[in-house]
Amino acid sequence: QLHWPRREEIFLGPKIFALRQTLSPLFSYCDLPVFVDLAVNIIRDRGNDGNFLKALTVYLNSDFVKKWLERNGKMKGKHFQIDQKPLSEIPVPADLVARGRMYTDFLGQYKIITEFQQE
Repeated sequence: QLHWPRREEIFLGPKIFALRQTLSPLFSYCDLPVFVDLAVNIIRDRGNDGNFLKALTVYLNSDFVKKWLERNGKMKGKHFQIDQKPLSEIPVPADLVARGRMYTDFLGQYKIITEFQQE
């Protein structure tokens, strides 16, 4: 579910943040109350399913989605312009929910590796 206009409840539940103008698409999951300005799009799940949103975050950060946005989205010079229309048209695999556990596990492994590299 993409938002507009912004209502307080949009900022309170689990969500994915997407920068509107960026050199490379970046999607970030958050389940804390966070208020952001119009430079950030917010993606929500109607059922507030945090696990699905985590899986979707990993998928949206994939090379496939980046290439899809390069071909089908809007560019401003070298910057991606990621607005509601291209976000809502990104093809999402029908079995993403079924594969959600795999993506969530992958994200957990990624966090472990990242923390290890920072030590």
